[in-house]
Amino acid sequence: MDSSLCNKAIIRDLKRAVKGNNLKRDVIRIIKKYENCQSGSDVNVRGGYTLNSGESYYVQEEQARIVYTVFQQVLKRRYRGLCITRTNPDNMPFSSVLENTEFYWLTTMKKENSVSPGDLHKLLAIIKDFLKKEGRGAIVIDGVNSLIVNNGFNSFLKFIQTAKDAVSEKHGILLISINMNSLDDRERAMLQNELKEISIKR
Repeated sequence: MDSSLCNKAIIRDLKRAVKGNNLKRDVIRIIKKYENCQSGSDVNVRGGYTLNSGESYYVQEEQARIVYTVFQQVLKRRYRGLCITRTNPDNMPFSSVLENTEFYWLTTMKKENSVSPGDLHKLLAIIKDFLKKEGRGAIVIDGVNSLIVNNGFNSFLKFIQTAKDAVSEKHGILLISINMNSLDDRERAMLQNELKEISIKR
């Protein structure tokens, strides 16, 4: 959003807030909503792609690599990080450079900070609790195939829809690494309807 449009949107929302019953709460919400739009963008990442707070994205890739490059650049913009991964975080070579990040391992093993790939309710609770904390949050999810296999595509889609809404409400960013070629045409179209693609030059 350019500066002129941003200013008009702020004025519009402030006028509405003045007419409301809780001015302080509404002004705080407006500040959080527009705190980055004056610069014309939220997060610029490699390849010239701009990510906006409150949005959810996917990266088409066979292995989760590019999504972590994007995630790392988002973190540099003072976002807190949440990583939900099929890889044991202890074995992730780049986990040490992901500052201010919480890790959850998608596994049936009973370990600290682990969650079963079949427990979408727990995953949603983790995401919502993370987003409630102070400051904006960025979430990256890899191991999507494991979530689909353990829950079925329809349940996975509902999970994504709910996570997307939570991210939108709290002005966070959701990043998902997925191989779209593993889905059929219907599934691919439904997921693309929920998420924006990050097309980054390799």
